[in-house]
Amino acid sequence: MKMRAWIFSGLIVTLTSCSHLPQQSISATHTDYQIHLRQAERHQLFYNIIALHHNEAPYFMTATSLVSQLSTETNFSAEVAIRPPIDDAKGGLGAAVTIKETPTISYSPLVGKNYVKTLLTPISPSLILSLVETGWPIDTLLALTLRSINGIPNSSSSTSFNDVMRILRQLQKEDKLAIYAEINKADEQTRFVLQNAPGNAAAGALGLLTSILNMPEAALTEPLIISFKPRPEHPNELALVTRSMFDVLQLLGSSLQPSSSTTPLSFSIQSAETPPPKSYVSTQFNGQYFWIAADDNTSQLTFLLTQLLFELSKEPPQLIFPLLNISKE
Repeated sequence: MKMRAWIFSGLIVTLTSCSHLPQQSISATHTDYQIHLRQAERHQLFYNIIALHHNEAPYFMTATSLVSQLSTETNFSAEVAIRPPIDDAKGGLGAAVTIKETPTISYSPLVGKNYVKTLLTPISPSLILSLVETGWPIDTLLALTLRSINGIPNSSSSTSFNDVMRILRQLQKEDKLAIYAEINKADEQTRFVLQNAPGNAAAGALGLLTSILNMPEAALTEPLIISFKPRPEHPNELALVTRSMFDVLQLLGSSLQPSSSTTPLSFSIQSAETPPPKSYVSTQFNGQYFWIAADDNTSQLTFLLTQLLFELSKEPPQLIFPLLNISKE
């Protein structure tokens, strides 16, 4: 009887001193939220591409806050038998530590001015060039976001536009083309410089590029003024007409009908009445399954660029305060 009482009190002390929130639980929680929120954003964008293709208006929800409360509960139970003797198997001790998580995620719909700013306003050329500066493929990015460049339409039937994209990508891959964006304080206009490394190959490519764009050869070695115009008015002016995000979503959805595609952009969405075995992203709409293939790296890159453009075009939500409250009970 005395020996059992000693064991009982010792276990109580041990369990009380070890009751704490494991670090692994906090790390796992962070990772899980990142994975699920990332997948939700990807699925939402892809679903809206499919819905817009089927004449449904795009509708987006943005996570504005995440509050997660973690708590621990320690339970102890004991059954002590006075009889039979102490070496009998009857009687027992038990303990449990439970970790509880209570997440609360708040969503805000994209409406009003934010809807217009994000979806219906033409994408800023400065934003496009900033992505080019970070190393994204210039041909994919411009084919996705431009309607025209110096009056040359972005169309699958336009060999001139295709040639411009091919030359720019060639120079970019060979590190013979660098784009530096800057803002002139005098007139507050955004400029960028196309700077090429010396070499006959680069000189020939740039010569062809200026010829297609109807610009003097010296223009590409001087700051170029970016303007929102169908056609340039000055020799050193680059006139870009950009798409809105609404246009971009329509463009990607048109890949469901390849014959109607009007752009050289390479993007493919597959569909069937049965779910795909493996995909990069998939959704179901009106009983039909749609997806981007898991091995289609080109379409995945285009979709990722669309995600970045969409996020960068958003107005910041009024409330963004990810919180993690940890309590111990």
